[in-house]
Amino acid sequence: MAAPIPDYFDLNWAVLSTIGITYFFVGIMVAGIRGKISAIILVPMIVSAACALANGLIYYQAYTQPPPVKQAVSLIFQDISWMIQEAGLPFYGYIIVTNIISGHERVIFLTLFWVLIFIIVGIRAAIIAVNTCVILDKTVPVAVYSTIMNRLHIGYFLPIALAESVSAFFLIKRFRTTIKSSISSGINAGKLFCYLMRSTEMRVATLALVGISRTITFSFHVIGNEKGIARQLDLFVYTLTSIFPIVMFIDTVSTRRLSAEDNNERFNVFVGPTVSCTAVGSPDLDARKHSTMNHYEDIEISAV
Repeated sequence: MAAPIPDYFDLNWAVLSTIGITYFFVGIMVAGIRGKISAIILVPMIVSAACALANGLIYYQAYTQPPPVKQAVSLIFQDISWMIQEAGLPFYGYIIVTNIISGHERVIFLTLFWVLIFIIVGIRAAIIAVNTCVILDKTVPVAVYSTIMNRLHIGYFLPIALAESVSAFFLIKRFRTTIKSSISSGINAGKLFCYLMRSTEMRVATLALVGISRTITFSFHVIGNEKGIARQLDLFVYTLTSIFPIVMFIDTVSTRRLSAEDNNERFNVFVGPTVSCTAVGSPDLDARKHSTMNHYEDIEISAV
């Protein structure tokens, strides 16, 4: 007798799918607050939609016992959605970095980033091909399948982490220049801490840490074994990836507000008292011109 099909919302995949749907609509609200849909908002919206679709399809593919062909088609769309979710996150940093660097730095960044993206797409295509063959041809030994898929996934998550790290590197390099300018102007420890907490660079660097963590946790996870501490840790880090778009939305909304504060301080520099501890790059005029925020606050869709 076949095991009963569990209710959808009794599974963690349903929760993750719901998170994706919720964040997609949060993105629409953020676009309403800003009065436009920009590339910087589209990234977390698309990533969240892909998260919702991928995790929703797991229920159909893994629990409803569809025919092999339908299962294979479902798994293809599921893998593509996961790729959009996981490889889409680095584009948030990409959009910002490409708007604040130029010259040879820009060429180096674009080359590294797109080489990594092509590697990601290629490995994911290999994963899709292997999964499809295994579903349609049940003769492949489980041990062989598990070994191949584990190696492919490690090779897949590593360039994602590297793409996030490349963006973080160039942003932190710009951030370091800003910090130097601020320190040379006599910024105190309190303002420096506020400066760090308000910086987009730190939030993008956090994403790089999540990507590196996913690569590490998955290396201990054996495909086919859905239990154990390694599996739980990997699912925990994947959950962090799924909820990270909210950090991007917060960054987008706060950037708009801090930009207004920064403009207000610029006005007060000439007509009145200055506002303390304002937006990124604003503790002094020299640092202000290096502000990442001032470069990407109005990035349009054409920046993609």
